[in-house]
Amino acid sequence: MENAVYGPRDPSLLYLQNDHRSSALTDSNMDTSIRVRRSDHGIWSVFHRPHNPHPHPRVLSYLVQMKLYGVYRCRRMQADWALITALVERWRQETHTFHLRVGEVTVTLQDVALIYGLPVDGRPVIGVDTHRRTREWQQYCMTWLGFAPDSSKIKGSKLSVKALSEYLINNPVLDSSTYEHLVHYTRGIAFLIVGGIMCPDHTGDSIPLLYLRHLEDLDAVSSYSWGSCTLAVLYHELCKASKISAKEISGPVQLLQIWAWMRIPPSRPIPTLAKWGTTLEYAGYEFPVPPYGARWTNHVSFIETGAHVLRIFRMMLDQMLPDQFIWMPYDLDDPEYQAVAGDSAIACSGIWVSRVPLICYAIVEMHRPDRIVRQFGMVQPIPEPPENTETDFRMHVNANRTGATNRDWRLTHVSHVTAWDNRLDYIIDYPYASDSQTTEDGYFEWYELHTRRFISPITPSDRTGFQVGGQISMDTVIQHLRSLIVSVDGGDIPRDGYRSYLPTLRTCLNVLESRHGPSDRPQSEMPYTQTHAQTQTQIPLSQMPQSQTQMYAGEAGTSSRAYCPAFDNYTDPRSHGHPSGMFSTFDFIFNTIYNCEFNYNLFDADQYTPYPYFNPNMNSEDPIHLGSTHQFSSSRPVDHQITPIPYSQSANSSSDEDEQVGRGHRTRRPPRCGTGGHRHW
Repeated sequence: MENAVYGPRDPSLLYLQNDHRSSALTDSNMDTSIRVRRSDHGIWSVFHRPHNPHPHPRVLSYLVQMKLYGVYRCRRMQADWALITALVERWRQETHTFHLRVGEVTVTLQDVALIYGLPVDGRPVIGVDTHRRTREWQQYCMTWLGFAPDSSKIKGSKLSVKALSEYLINNPVLDSSTYEHLVHYTRGIAFLIVGGIMCPDHTGDSIPLLYLRHLEDLDAVSSYSWGSCTLAVLYHELCKASKISAKEISGPVQLLQIWAWMRIPPSRPIPTLAKWGTTLEYAGYEFPVPPYGARWTNHVSFIETGAHVLRIFRMMLDQMLPDQFIWMPYDLDDPEYQAVAGDSAIACSGIWVSRVPLICYAIVEMHRPDRIVRQFGMVQPIPEPPENTETDFRMHVNANRTGATNRDWRLTHVSHVTAWDNRLDYIIDYPYASDSQTTEDGYFEWYELHTRRFISPITPSDRTGFQVGGQISMDTVIQHLRSLIVSVDGGDIPRDGYRSYLPTLRTCLNVLESRHGPSDRPQSEMPYTQTHAQTQTQIPLSQMPQSQTQMYAGEAGTSSRAYCPAFDNYTDPRSHGHPSGMFSTFDFIFNTIYNCEFNYNLFDADQYTPYPYFNPNMNSEDPIHLGSTHQFSSSRPVDHQITPIPYSQSANSSSDEDEQVGRGHRTRRPPRCGTGGHRHW
């Protein structure tokens, strides 16, 4: 039953599900975050000093010329391991996209270009994996960096980040510095940016020296497609981290975190010092407006946002609403956009939507904008199945530089290099839409069938902390209701004695689907059915009173009862017309379902219904086949905890709380410490 609720129900697209970390999430590891390994601490140790907040203006001028200035201005921010983990759990190697409730989304070349200000049009970052002895590497560093590191600071073909940063700290560029020292120092800063921020490896304390060969000519640095190189590394690390056995992730994780903050509002903090979109005035010089990523370098507040809590982020993505993902966060009038609008290598809209391989030496990953065209304002069709899936799989396996002594990766990946050289031939073209959420007919039906819809376990083993599973439990009820309605209304065996339940069951289904069902259209257009005296009317939610539309998922395991305005005039048939027979929506659903099943042995839905029955007492390993018969329990199972849906109480509504006698319990909170530096929940 897991695939019926969680998905994918059709595994033809996500064929690696059995090896994906979402398939092994249990109560014991649901709070375990992926460890984020970073190599960017060295560069910021050079500048995080009151007397030296930035490098010399001549160095900054070179960074602007090399088009690495934007990455530098984004500075370093604390990585939220929980947010990164929640995103990794929804990353799919088969499609190179995140599978969210609103559809497929991903980090694109547009995001890299505008968040970091990196060029995406240019030569691929690839070449010969040169092998040198330690003494030869020392001489190479002396030639291009101006210092020869100790032999212990070079391991294989990697240079210690600490060794390089200490050299830069002790030998800053001054007004009296020579041109040679200026070039060496600038190249060292650029090397830290490329190898420590944009394309770091898993070591966390060293940088591959192969990137230094692309920085030998400072005037030619901007001719490379650093954006595609950075995105290739990010895709590769996400694919590795999404496997069951993965414990850590490296690569440009800060880019991923900024991308999430830009596009997923519930995940973002609030900048307390909104100073973005302004130029930098330093030492009498004025430098350009930084890219979008610099918006988050100021002080931020998490008062209205959860941080570092994996359960919250995971459930946030499980319950995502259509308006909780910003498909087009970049405005042409933004100062950050205007700052790069004239640079054809960065603001290259054709390359942004080009379906091409992303290359970084041994790493080759496919850029698939055709799967997420809503991020470019186009109408999203049902995407074609990924091509060359076996080739993509081998590229992940072979993307290892171990033993690749003096290998020319241009020959190894000659077909992909050729495709990149012809990148303008692979630009996708779809109709533009007036609404960024527009899709072709049938897209969401196809997507719900092929995606992994939920990640959170329904019921955690302990009852402490933030509880999850409400939305998933509601989908379980929805699946069950659909099958029950079909069985009662369209089965081969007469069920006339239970047809009186159909209007109310259908009303329950409409109410639940309007808030918890597939979101293939705006919620304001979702139907809402009210039953009054044998008549049914369809009322758009946007026209309903606010008190009837304020619905939210309550905490799993709570005792609050659910009230549904649709049942104001409903009387339980078993009460013989007495008002005392009225009860809450949620109780009614389960009383009706289990009463029908126990007394009548309802069969599963027919072969045309994609939702089989769900038996909460059934072993999750038991196969479920359409058309088979299952016997359900006569009582509600204790271990199957479903999240109630509290409704806002109107003046005429009644609830169990009105009948409580005695003094209620007081919720005590810890006293404030007075420093203001701690958060009290």
